[in-house]
Amino acid sequence: MNDFNNIGRRMPFIEDKDYVDRLVDRCTASAPAEAARRNARASLLRRSIISVSAAAACIAAVICSESLFDKAAQPSYADAIPIDELLATMSAEQLEVLDQYYVEVPEY
Repeated sequence: MNDFNNIGRRMPFIEDKDYVDRLVDRCTASAPAEAARRNARASLLRRSIISVSAAAACIAAVICSESLFDKAAQPSYADAIPIDELLATMSAEQLEVLDQYYVEVPEY
């Protein structure tokens, strides 16, 4: 156990102090630029994800709205009978009810 405590802290090589100082200076000088580049990349990625998600939501809304408002579910007036034939088939009571909703529009 005594041998383990007396190993000491020696490096297998020796570097010049100026070299180490220049290395530290270069790293500290490039650190803010690297952080800004990473933040810009993350921001671009975030904006891209939001844009793609919004586009996908719009496409899904269009697809869902087409299925909700199906043309077959809408009433078709192609096979409707003319108004004079409809009035001819109605009873007098039904015609009186229709007459209650009649509003005379003045002509100008």
